[in-house]
Amino acid sequence: MGRALRLFSLLNNKKVNMIFVIMQIIKIFFSPKFLKFVVTGVLSTIINYGVFWILYENEVVSYLWASISGYIAGLILGYFLNKCWTFSDKGAHERRKIIGYLFVYITSLLVSIGSLHLMVEYAGLDPRIAQLGAIAISTVLNFLGLKFFVFKS
Repeated sequence: MGRALRLFSLLNNKKVNMIFVIMQIIKIFFSPKFLKFVVTGVLSTIINYGVFWILYENEVVSYLWASISGYIAGLILGYFLNKCWTFSDKGAHERRKIIGYLFVYITSLLVSIGSLHLMVEYAGLDPRIAQLGAIAISTVLNFLGLKFFVFKS
C-alpha cells in the first residue's frame, strides 16, 4: 500500500519526475506478484470465456447473461487462486476480504458489461470478440483493486 500511496501523491505533485512515476508503474506491473496474477487470470479467463462461449453458442441466454455467468465462474476460481497463491494470504477467509474481493469484482463486472454492451451495440463488434476486450479491461481493474485494497501487502 505504501508504494501506491507514494505513487498517487507523486501524481498530485506538479514537480513530479515522470520517469520516476513510469518506473514505479513498471515495477508494479512486472513484479512476480503481477505475473502470478496473470497466470491466475489466464486460468480464470479460460473458465470465464468457456462458460460464455457454451451459453452463447448454444443460445441458452443472451450474450450479456452469458458474459455474467462466465464472469462469476471465473471469479470463484480466481478468488481461491489469488488468495492462496498470487497474494499468498494464509489467513482465514475473513469477511472483510471476501466483501472487498466481491466489491472489486462487482465493480469490474459492471465496467466489463458496460464496455461489452458498447462494443457490441455501438461499435458493431461480434460479442465473441468484444468479450475478449471486456475481459482485458476487467483484468487490469481487478489486479489494481486486489493489490491495493483487498490483499494489501
